[in-house]
Amino acid sequence: MDDLYAGAQPGRGHRALASLVASGKAGAIITQNIDNLHQASGVDPDKVIELHGNGTYARCLSCGKRHELVDVRAEFDRTGAAPECD
Repeated sequence: MDDLYAGAQPGRGHRALASLVASGKAGAIITQNIDNLHQASGVDPDKVIELHGNGTYARCLSCGKRHELVDVRAEFDRTGAAPECD
């Protein structure tokens, strides 16, 4: 995803939703987007419910540890395997 959308910025729609959340008119944003643009528009990550996950990080299915995808990609490019959890 980084290769295609690395320069993407929040648009008017993202900023409008961020304004609704900031004003208290919306309690959260439920989205199918995986691009992190709602968070980049200023919405607290705890107020973004991502139905399909997020394209900027992954979580270990065993322990739940968060791994930034840039780090996962670097490890995979270096070793051919995903990073291991502690």
